[in-house]
Amino acid sequence: MFVFGAIPAVWGQTTFGSITGLVTDASGAVIPGAQVTLKNLGTAEARVMTTGGDGLYQFVNLLPGNYSVKVDKVGFKSFARTPIVVEVQQTVRIDVTMQLGQVSQTVQVTSQTPLLQPETSSLGQVIGTRQTNELPLNGRNAMNLVALAPSVVPQGQAMGTPTGANPFGFSNYQMGGAIANQGAEYLDGVPLNNAYINELSL
Repeated sequence: MFVFGAIPAVWGQTTFGSITGLVTDASGAVIPGAQVTLKNLGTAEARVMTTGGDGLYQFVNLLPGNYSVKVDKVGFKSFARTPIVVEVQQTVRIDVTMQLGQVSQTVQVTSQTPLLQPETSSLGQVIGTRQTNELPLNGRNAMNLVALAPSVVPQGQAMGTPTGANPFGFSNYQMGGAIANQGAEYLDGVPLNNAYINELSL
């Protein structure tokens, strides 16, 4: 007797990002025990941790948004950097070089978030609110915006309005050379794909 069962797919995608980095002094020596404070500029939520013996820190499971990083250590000037933009599935590396001085003194750094992400091999792209609102979309099908990302090739009836079309065509995109219609879609962290041939449910 043979028993066949369906094994649900396990998706590795997530909506969270992370910030990591190395804290050193001017000579390049690591600084253990430095207090690192991360603040979400949109919600004012704050997280605090200390660097390990290797001088490293890491904040994980961060919602996409704008953040600030502040580093304090006795004998060094306080370090602050803002804004740091975290996007979906992005790991941002912010290395910190502390300068000798009083904690009451602050080194303020304001710069762009690095484009290169050496901490991960994942590829991704964020389609912003302005593009979503202003780009012409046939039938206002927001899924059509997926085609703006590199390596995405629409298949079948993916483009245009889903009204009267094959329901499997709604999410029928080939991404990064993978098999078409095998992507995963999330809305605010909730998966939109159902178990029936990975169909997108909206």
